[in-house]
Amino acid sequence: MFDNQKILKILREEDTDIQKSVRDLLKTKGIHFASSVVGGFKNVVKILNLDVTDIETQEMLVKNFINFVEFDDVEISFLEVNRNRPDKVRIKIYFKTNLFASNLESWIITTLRDEMNKFFPFKSVAVYEPAFAGRNTTVVLDSEQIEESDESYSFGLINK
Repeated sequence: MFDNQKILKILREEDTDIQKSVRDLLKTKGIHFASSVVGGFKNVVKILNLDVTDIETQEMLVKNFINFVEFDDVEISFLEVNRNRPDKVRIKIYFKTNLFASNLESWIITTLRDEMNKFFPFKSVAVYEPAFAGRNTTVVLDSEQIEESDESYSFGLINK
């Protein structure tokens, strides 16, 4: 576990050092942890000069959030990003698990969507929600459980 006092000391150094430190935290611990260290998501936005209305920034933040989330008995394998529409990005989460519940795919999407909608100032929707629910949103979440024997996903596909 990181000592928050050491991290805060590092972050109090020069502006460029602060930006580098926050970027390093994003890469190693994720957006949620980085936000807690610097006093909230708004401070991360200020330090890194992020435009949270930009679709590419939203994509980066959501992917980071997903890559560092921890579920009991569920392993996020990789993400597939589809940007075939200029106003939306669809992020499909491929995961492995030994659990046998029939609704795991929708549970993962719903859980992530709810947590991200509390955390980020922009909203995301589940792929199965009606079209009107997705108005003014740019991030659409989808998921698929993959089996250990599923050869088609062994190539380390797309954007993790």
